Parts: sequence; structure tokens; C-alpha cells
Amino acid sequence: MKASQYNFIFNDIIENTDKTVLYNSRTGALAVLEPEYYKQFCELTNNGLAINNDTYLKNLIECGYIVEDNMNEKAYVKVNLLKNRFESSNLMLTIAPTMACNFRCVYCFEKDQYHNKTMSQETAQSIVNFVKTNASKLDTLNVTWYGGEPLIAMKQIVRISEDFLEICKENNIQYTASVITNGYLLNKEKVQTLISCGVNDIQVTVDGPKEVHDLRRPLVSGRGTFDVIMNNLKQIKGMIKIFMRINTDQDNWLNLHEIVGFLKENSLLENVIPYLGLVTPTNGKYEGTKCLTDEMYSKFNLKFMSENDIPISYIYPAPKGNYCSADKYNSFVIDPLGHLYKCWSDIGIIEQCVGNINEDTSVNWNTELLGCYLLYDPTEDEKCSDCKYLPVCLGGCPHNRMADFNICEQYRYNLQEYITECTKVLLAGQLTENKKEVSESC
Repeated sequence: MKASQYNFIFNDIIENTDKTVLYNSRTGALAVLEPEYYKQFCELTNNGLAINNDTYLKNLIECGYIVEDNMNEKAYVKVNLLKNRFESSNLMLTIAPTMACNFRCVYCFEKDQYHNKTMSQETAQSIVNFVKTNASKLDTLNVTWYGGEPLIAMKQIVRISEDFLEICKENNIQYTASVITNGYLLNKEKVQTLISCGVNDIQVTVDGPKEVHDLRRPLVSGRGTFDVIMNNLKQIKGMIKIFMRINTDQDNWLNLHEIVGFLKENSLLENVIPYLGLVTPTNGKYEGTKCLTDEMYSKFNLKFMSENDIPISYIYPAPKGNYCSADKYNSFVIDPLGHLYKCWSDIGIIEQCVGNINEDTSVNWNTELLGCYLLYDPTEDEKCSDCKYLPVCLGGCPHNRMADFNICEQYRYNLQEYITECTKVLLAGQLTENKKEVSESC
């Protein structure tokens, strides 16, 4: 047996103790070792001495801290990536029924794509037909309603959802759906309709307290939007799971704790899960100097979550099967005209279109662009191949890589701080056994 190449060992992160913390990026295992157990681990991995405690040895093997001498772990990561990237039993569709939007956010990468068209019945039927054609091969169908502002096109959402639900029922397909919305139109009636359409959760974006948010995310008229969004959240409290994305850059990062305070004061935090989203100069639509560096964001994100008692498990450095929906074979973003994209940051940019749902999708593909998203192999990339963070990063964001932006994940900059916080939670008994990425402490 030998030590895994993806082990991280921390000897000094638990205060007033001589315990050792082990983390493995390939398996996601996290363990706290007493000194005697760590000594045995070192004797095994450094000197080849046997461990006589069968239970402990079994745990080390199952958690991936030690592997067989002939195991090629990087090959395992590659095989796992290819399996997840090209499996076809799960179809993921991000659908923008309209690119129209009632907001004019300062950083929006879709500014040049705004138009008032909504998806035609022909395009909607083409999407339904696409799902129906592939239904016999599917175990799951996952849909995200996107935009523009998708709630402007509720009729299209309802019509397509009804057909999806019927197809899934007939073919025993598990159906899940979510909505990404600015929250301005998210009243009780619409939420009830969305629930009947199979929607499981909703993401709403709020950029901080009222005075900050209203400057960054106003209506087309310039009027503020914070009060309406918050009143909507109060109205739909407890009806459906809400994730609150808080877009973060150098213009607002000092005020973000205030929104969590607002949620607490209004008894919304038990139903709303806030998290930070890094604003990036996507497609050159936002001034890059206003954006936080990945290293700054990484440190601030952890600080924000720790100080506001947001469950650390949401940002646990778990291994990935593939990076995101963009580098997954059976995943597409569809705009109102039926154009197909791999990444939602590309939506509306025709040069980044890989096909059209209204055409014969068996032949009319932009294979060169598809290859850029689907054929990249981080295990062969000289920057990534031998990196210990590879299993939790897999080469980073495909869109950023193709745009020559930084691709390293936030954990690279302060993994020890993340593991320290996760260890505190583990020792407090708040990380449960059913979380795949966490192992029992030894």
C-alpha cells in the first residue's frame, strides 16, 4: 500500500490539541486522527510497516488515504470524468423562454442580447419533441428556467412543463426543475403555478442592503427593486426552497453581511439560503478592475459564511464528476429562438451557438466548439495534470478556460482555512454520515 497522491495533511489546525487532520481531494474524505493513529499511518506510508488494527486499516482504504501500490489515481480521476461527462441517462436543459428583462443590472453580460421576443410555439414544440425522442434512454430530466427574466414568459414555462411532466410520467423519468429569477415578479400566485410545473427550488439574486442593491439592480425605469423582492420573499415564505445568490465584487463586498442581518430580522433565514456569487467580466461586459480576484473572493467567501453561520457543507471541497453542465455531453442551454449553447454565459452570442433545436440536431452541430467544451482533458494539461487539487477542480470553468481567464478553484488559495472550518463542524457533530464527502474521524 502507498499514500494517496491526493492527501492533504494538517498537523496544526485544531487549537490546543496534537491531533492531525487528513483530507483527500479524490474521495472527499475528512478525518481527525489521534497521535497514535497518525503515527501508524506514517509508519505504513513511509516505512511499509503493517497496521494491525483492521478497522482502522479498512477506514484508511475506504477513505482513499492509502491505495494499492499499482493504482494509478490520476487514471481513476480521468475515467470518472469521462464516465460522468458522457453518460446519457440524465438530460439537463437550461431554457430561456425569453431574453426580455425588466431589470438593467450594472454587470449583466446579456446587455446586448435584450429583446422582447418570447419563445414561439414552434420552438417550444421542438424542445418537447427533443425530450420525447430521447425519453426512452433517460432516467432523469433536469430543467432550469433562465433568461432574461423567465417569469415574464410564464405561459411558455407552463406549456412546456406540462408536456415534460407527461413525458416523464409515461417513461418513468425522474423530473426536477428550478428557476433563476430576479425575484421582482415572484408573487404567491406565480410560485403556486411553478410548483404545479414541477419546480423544486428558486434562485433569487440580491446584491446587498436596499441602498446598495437598488443602485446595482434597478428596473428599466431606474426605480429600485429591493422592497418588492423582499415583500415577495415574505409572501412565499415556506412554500418552496429559495437560494439567494449575492453577486459580489469590490463595489459591494463590504456591505453584504447586512443582507443576512435583514433576513434574520424578518425571519426569512430559515427559508432562504444565501450564498455569494463572484461577478466576473464575462464576455467583456463588466469592468474587470471592479471584480475581486479569485484569491480575494476565496478568502472573503469563507469569512462571510463563517461569520453569518451559513452551513459550511455548502462549500465543502468535494470531488467532481465533471466540472459543470457546460462540459457535460447531454446538457444544453436553449434561447428563445431555439439556439443551443453549452454554457449560459454564451447565450445570445450566435458565434457560440452549437446548433438549433428547430433543425436536425443529429447532423447540424458546431463540432469544433463542442469539442472545445467536451474534449478537454485536465489530466493531460501540463498546468493541471499533477495538481493535488485536480479532483475538486477538473481544470476549472470551461468558459473561463476558453476565454483565457483564471481557472483555478477557490480552494487552491486557502484550502487549509476551509478544512479548518469544516473540521470544527465535523467535531461538533454537524456533518452527517450521509454526506459522501465526509468520513468519520479516527
